[in-house]
Amino acid sequence: MQALPRLIGEGWQINSLFRAQMGRPFSIFVSGDPSHQGLRNALAFYDGSDLHYNFDARGDTPYFNISAFHAPDPGTVGNARNVARQPGISQLDMGIFKNFKLHERFSVKFKWEVFNVLNHTMLATGTPGKVGNDALGTFVYTPDVGIGLNPILGTGAQRNMQFGLAVDF
Repeated sequence: MQALPRLIGEGWQINSLFRAQMGRPFSIFVSGDPSHQGLRNALAFYDGSDLHYNFDARGDTPYFNISAFHAPDPGTVGNARNVARQPGISQLDMGIFKNFKLHERFSVKFKWEVFNVLNHTMLATGTPGKVGNDALGTFVYTPDVGIGLNPILGTGAQRNMQFGLAVDF
């Protein structure tokens, strides 16, 4: 009977990984070439007013004050290079492991890993914003999808769990 408490109580491991990152800066553009320099897309003009970031914005609600940007005057160049920031990200991943020592040379490890434990929604822009575009200031992609990576276990994905069993001999 002494082996049962040891089997249940010993061999546990817990690990975690927390990542917090400030949102990346990005530029706001206008279609066309108001500066007449042969540009396909030119920088918008930022008037310097407060961007009033809305950290609860979802879907088609703008994340920042989009009225602070407009097309530059004809023959001038815009100044909206890297003036806005994407929402920041924070993600907590955890794992619980139980080691079972069955013999001197034989053990089994049960693994349960959870990614994005708190199930935070993390959004980022997939393309630079353009003045006059309905999508300006809205974020619909997770950071991994926006740059073409794995949407399942990457940064910004929904909560995911995986179980595993490892045999050591």
